[in-house]
Amino acid sequence: MKYMIGEESSNKFVIYFLQVETGEVKIGIAREHKLKRRIADLQIGNHQELKLLRTVKGSIYAEFWLHRKFRKLHIRGEWFKYTEDMMKIVPPLDGPSLRLTHSQLQSFLEMEKIHQ
Repeated sequence: MKYMIGEESSNKFVIYFLQVETGEVKIGIAREHKLKRRIADLQIGNHQELKLLRTVKGSIYAEFWLHRKFRKLHIRGEWFKYTEDMMKIVPPLDGPSLRLTHSQLQSFLEMEKIHQ
């Protein structure tokens, strides 16, 4: 899948939070018009029912930032242990987009290195 760079891309992609019955959450990204198909495809390969917790318009950079933000909860791939903090950080469905450009992501990663 080819991702666009910058804020323009955040209007075409959504970051989704899918939760399985045991509580783990997948943080992924899909084209907005293909989200239902993406969830259906994921459901085929999962024996637990998937529940869509939230979607937010965003970019690949915002998705990466979320993966880094919750890295202490990381299980495998795009799967994370669930905490209520996830929903506090992500804007509500009718809220603003989670926009992050490549340069903003670079700044975040540089600040992260300083604080380690």
